[in-house]
Amino acid sequence: MEINSDHIISKAAQLYMKYGIKSVSMEDVARELGISKKTLYQFVKDKEDLIKKVIDFEFNFHVEEFDKMEKVGLNAIDEMIEATKFMNKMVKTHPPSMEYDMKKYYPLVYENFNKLRREYILNRVKRNLKKGVDEGLFRDDFDIEIISKLQAGRIEAVSSDNLFTSDELNSEKVFNELFSYHLHALCNSKGLDYFQKRIKC
Repeated sequence: MEINSDHIISKAAQLYMKYGIKSVSMEDVARELGISKKTLYQFVKDKEDLIKKVIDFEFNFHVEEFDKMEKVGLNAIDEMIEATKFMNKMVKTHPPSMEYDMKKYYPLVYENFNKLRREYILNRVKRNLKKGVDEGLFRDDFDIEIISKLQAGRIEAVSSDNLFTSDELNSEKVFNELFSYHLHALCNSKGLDYFQKRIKC
């Protein structure tokens, strides 16, 4: 099997998600790939460099998936339903220990990642709010900038804080409740009627 950067990043990501970042050494990654550590270091400088590449790979994959949802012509409510489904799946494959390890042992990597994630979520929420208002599904009497930041902060807190247990996050209930809470605060009568019909489907 030909070893390339994508293959190394993919294998490292699998190991980090299964065992956490701290528990997986560069020796472990090399062993799983069937190569020497010397060969591994031809592709990455050190463990921190590998972690950065894994995080970038995962982040870009998620951005691509979310961006696809915006391109298929869904209305703002359906777009949020699909995004919530994807977030539920994402949480199940990304154990809290991975983010915890990154935050504790590689704080600079975590800080840069969190900044990038926050900016993306904020912009995505903002676009969705504007879309819902334009479609006549959301109220038009709220401040988009403020509500965008509040919702982005809620999403970030759910995915990165210790407020919820792994079982609670894996149950899908937390993100579904966050999503429902958000929509009930935003929708006008037309939007609420549409939302109620959609969740009964």
